[in-house]
Amino acid sequence: PPTVSMELSTVAKIMKPGRDATIDVNVHTSTYSGAAIEGAEVELTWTLTRARPKDDVFQPRGEVIGLRTLPQAGGVSERMPWMPTQAGPADRETSTGIVTVTTGPDGRKTFALNIAELLLTAGEDGTPAPPCEEGDSLEVSARWVGPTREVVRADLADG
Repeated sequence: PPTVSMELSTVAKIMKPGRDATIDVNVHTSTYSGAAIEGAEVELTWTLTRARPKDDVFQPRGEVIGLRTLPQAGGVSERMPWMPTQAGPADRETSTGIVTVTTGPDGRKTFALNIAELLLTAGEDGTPAPPCEEGDSLEVSARWVGPTREVVRADLADG
């Protein structure tokens, strides 16, 4: 049976795009009976998926290659090779990174996840990646190894 629990939440469901893109993430760790766990080191993994396809001819941009970044190819229609297909998830640029936070005496930590700052080193060879734009999607997940070595995972609800 589980001996600990972890909750991951945020007040804002929308992040303002651009060079100051930040979202507050709340982490709460506790024992199964509800006692707070101080000093829990929680690993937050963030993934930013671009709204526009990589090969968008109306807004060209460089390829994003960073910590666990997954460059993905765009598609073409077999019947009309000159016409791009509807962009799907495989046609999107994705940047990923990891941030570690430590809970306080009450087992909680509110952390300002500054995506704009993290993207400054998420490009190829640590160079800046383009800032996030309207329509981009941010996913945040957490991983924590509890005091009994139990691995606990949580995802931010609604991406």
